Amino acid sequence: MERLTERYEEYAANFPKELKGNRKKYPMNSGIIYEKLGYYEDLEEQGLLLKLPCKVGDTVYAIEASEEEFEHFHCGLKISKCEFDFWIIPLFGKCVFLTQAEAEEALRRMEKTDFPN
Repeated sequence: MERLTERYEEYAANFPKELKGNRKKYPMNSGIIYEKLGYYEDLEEQGLLLKLPCKVGDTVYAIEASEEEFEHFHCGLKISKCEFDFWIIPLFGKCVFLTQAEAEEALRRMEKTDFPN
């Protein structure tokens, strides 16, 4: 994403590049807005800003098996609904999906793949 703000060492706030030299035309609270936007742009540049695939608490679909069935991998795999939470993020696209159709397609692909017992 292209950065919309620029850091000025002599100011606490971030101002858009096009406002440089024209700060008097804009209301005082605009500095707070630019500071917050700049904060999020800084996070994005550092790789610390994460866009979630859905909201916490939304329904997602997981491919799962019970402990007894896990030894025989394909035996008893099923799709179940669960609520999205942060711990699920690394599982997205592997065994957790936004829609039931995506989960069913992944399950079909898993069943076609040969796994050693």
